[in-house]
Amino acid sequence: MSELTADKIFISYSWTTPEHEEWVLELAKRLVSDGVEVVLDKWDSVEGQNLNAFMEKSVTDPTIQKVLVICDELYTKKANGYQGGVGTETVIISKEVYKDTAQTKFIPIIAEKGTEGQVYMPVYFGTSKYIDLSSDDVYEDSYERLLRNLYGKPEHKKPKLGTAPSYLLKDEKEESLRSHFALRTFQNRSEKKPNNINVYFFDFIEVFLEDFESFAFSPESRDEIAERVYDVYSEMTDLRDSFVKFIEYYIREADEVAAMNIIDFLESIYPRMTKRADNKSTVFEAQFEHMKLFVHEIILYTSALLIKYKKYNQLKEIVSNHYILSDGVSREREGSIALFRTYPQFLEDVQPHANGQKFISYTGQLLKQRANIQKIPFESLLEADFLITLIDLAHPNKKQYSNWFPATIPYLPYRQLDFIKKLKSKNYYESVKEMYGVSTIEEMKALLTDFANKINSSSRMGLTSLYFDSDELEEIAKY
Repeated sequence: MSELTADKIFISYSWTTPEHEEWVLELAKRLVSDGVEVVLDKWDSVEGQNLNAFMEKSVTDPTIQKVLVICDELYTKKANGYQGGVGTETVIISKEVYKDTAQTKFIPIIAEKGTEGQVYMPVYFGTSKYIDLSSDDVYEDSYERLLRNLYGKPEHKKPKLGTAPSYLLKDEKEESLRSHFALRTFQNRSEKKPNNINVYFFDFIEVFLEDFESFAFSPESRDEIAERVYDVYSEMTDLRDSFVKFIEYYIREADEVAAMNIIDFLESIYPRMTKRADNKSTVFEAQFEHMKLFVHEIILYTSALLIKYKKYNQLKEIVSNHYILSDGVSREREGSIALFRTYPQFLEDVQPHANGQKFISYTGQLLKQRANIQKIPFESLLEADFLITLIDLAHPNKKQYSNWFPATIPYLPYRQLDFIKKLKSKNYYESVKEMYGVSTIEEMKALLTDFANKINSSSRMGLTSLYFDSDELEEIAKY
């Protein structure tokens, strides 16, 4: 186990604007998430405390090895003119800067530049080397320089791509999800070296899986499970959004989307769906339902994006792949993607926060309720849900006893599925027939008939809304 630790730091800055304060806070949070202990007025000072005294104590504290001075235009003007609280800070900091013979304790962080690119920095820094975080173009590289500085790593030694190694980080869940920062790193690295995007894919996934595991919990009793599952599932929205941004970027930017990357990811997340948060002897199957629902949800979003970007063969590979999986207690299962479509019995029975309603598919209602990503509306998730069902039917797996079934089925009536309407186009049919495992139009007709029969015979409470008349079937690949 490495004993590598970062310098403890204090951040000095001006309350220039609320936006600037938020910028500083985000920087501080990210440093903390990467294992750096940060002293900041936002969380280390209290009402009634003299801020000048707090600042002086922090600057002169022997346990604080580095001081980050956030330099913007207003801070620089006040520092050079000895104005207000910043002017008082300047007296203290400048004296300490001159005493710092090694000139390593105080690091100017450039948060803003002038219209002509001039750097705003107090005169007491002279020609000190600074770190420029003033724009998105340089932020990621400069942030890495800052992190290597704080860990004492030579700048010429390139750091491991992606997020910081897990042994540098605290075990407890941080306020900000690390996936948020890992996404930024993934995008930045992929833009610079697009040929390595499939390598960077797994750097993000490693961090994402750790964040996912952090949402596991151990209930004290069965009575609290429904509320806890509902609440924790709601808290996972930010993690879902980070994943959706990640997978869309990958699908859109990769020269060739590697279905095996997504398959490997699903095989990696499966045992984590039922991983215990601790070693308590009492385990309830229902305590894992939010984890299973979350994986179900991101499969739908991934599929919707593969459809959006016309990656039909990759979708077929992911759905029809023969998965060999082990859960959190070493039970092995084999089959298609239907293994990830579990039925949350407890949630469906209790239906927390349903306001007196009883939904035919509470899972479908939750998916609809949470579908707040503008680029991927609920209708796209519904399309993906039914298309997965059709592909799973088209490529049967002998090792499983059940198939994927759409949780969104109550929302199907009174609408047609776009992926079926498009089959009228010969070009579209030719582009998707491999996905459906058919080589002739007659085989396609038979598959659609089986699909409608499966949906209608399996539907609950008489939801038999999917059918194809002979005229519709005759129009396949007609135009």
